[in-house]
Amino acid sequence: MQTTFKEHPFKQARNLGVPIIAVETADPAATIRSCAATRNERADFFLQWDCIRGLTPIETAASEIAKEIGEPAETQNLVVCLDLISKKQPKRCSIFIHNAQAAFRDYTAIQALWNCRDELKAVGTTLILLGPALPMPPELANDVPVFEEPTPTTKDIDAKIDGAIADARKAKADYPTPSAEDRLRIVDTLTGYLSLFAIEQSLALATTKEGINTRRLWELKVASLKNTAGLEISQPETTFKDLAGTFGAKDFFGRLIKGRQRFRGVLFLDEIEKMIAGGGGDLSGTSQAMIEQFLYWTEAKKVMAVLLLGVPGAGKSHTATCVAGEAQVPLLRGSMSTVKGSLVGESEQNMRKLLRTVDSVTQESTLLIATCNSLANLTPEILSRFKLGVFFYDYPTTEEAAALWQLYRKRYEIPASDPQPDARRWVGREIESCCHRAWLFNCSLADAAKSVVPVARANGAKMERLREDASGKFISAAKVGIYTKDSDTNKAQDLGRTLQLA
Repeated sequence: MQTTFKEHPFKQARNLGVPIIAVETADPAATIRSCAATRNERADFFLQWDCIRGLTPIETAASEIAKEIGEPAETQNLVVCLDLISKKQPKRCSIFIHNAQAAFRDYTAIQALWNCRDELKAVGTTLILLGPALPMPPELANDVPVFEEPTPTTKDIDAKIDGAIADARKAKADYPTPSAEDRLRIVDTLTGYLSLFAIEQSLALATTKEGINTRRLWELKVASLKNTAGLEISQPETTFKDLAGTFGAKDFFGRLIKGRQRFRGVLFLDEIEKMIAGGGGDLSGTSQAMIEQFLYWTEAKKVMAVLLLGVPGAGKSHTATCVAGEAQVPLLRGSMSTVKGSLVGESEQNMRKLLRTVDSVTQESTLLIATCNSLANLTPEILSRFKLGVFFYDYPTTEEAAALWQLYRKRYEIPASDPQPDARRWVGREIESCCHRAWLFNCSLADAAKSVVPVARANGAKMERLREDASGKFISAAKVGIYTKDSDTNKAQDLGRTLQLA
């Protein structure tokens, strides 16, 4: 079972006589310090175990108890150490086990842990299992509560900034004080780390004689969060002025950005239908468990969510990037498929870590934008999570196509004298591809167009079925209002008019 802190888990365990608890933490040393700060009034004894030093006392008062259990060399093996603890039954001890996740791969260690349960409960001793992720084996799942160490708050980060400035002033008396705006930017950049130690290290590496370098802080944060399974983070510079057409979507997201509920990050799930494909046929239960976590998270955190559906290449992914850039918030690109691990329980742990990191970066104020090219794999439960609506991206209207040609002609320096090719039902990706090839090969747009195969030709029948199914059901990305397949602008393209640059 798993929960988050209501009060410190160590205090809860000691008050209730729980013999074994687990704490998922990115900084075991800080967790031990926080446990020591909330100990009971009576004199508890603190010890710790790791595979190099064996069982050792954390403080002098526990030295004799550690010797009674066994010498460090004798207790390096965890199974042997746990067996000695269960037999010697030391009273009123708190024993921290580092990297406990490794023990869950060894059945003898699992048994040794279980053997400690009743013996330790009788003498008021608690084992605290520590690790970055603790997928509890079924043999212990009903006996060991699992807690998450809370991520650093803005108040914690503020205190570390003060510490970094104080340290810098020891070397440079006139070290500058960051302005209120700069300080807010520094705090925002440092949200997302799972431990205060990581924040301290980033501040140390980004502190210069001129002040705290926020750009360097961002680079360090991006490098750190790449280690989180299935998550990439960036700070897009593209905005709505880089997004041609999609006037309805831009109107909606513009209102959202200026609205009453500020989002502090965009979680982008590209082609979500492929991420969850096979969930019903996965006999291991891994995909179902990950989807269940996703559904629970979106509901529990009241995540604002929008689904972008439509023709491939029509600008769905680019919209998500431009929304983050326009709002000046981080873009977190997640992938359920890359979260999957090889060990039992690893995928679920990775998924939970991904969502926990998203919450930390966005301070639990997330805008979820997902894209898909088909609704085939999206169950009603998943679709219901996109409460802000589903936008449909069709082939560009005449007005949108003109805006797209203008944007990409300018980007690739295509002269106005170069006539536009016949581009009926071309999406934005194909228009950009034509302009890029014309620049790359130093040829005319007409020559470049000969090697462009539009999706309307390659997969026309499937796209028509998708457009038919979406008509009257979803919001139009092209204009404000409901999407209708047989709009006048689309009819104009269907009749074969060649789009001309205004």
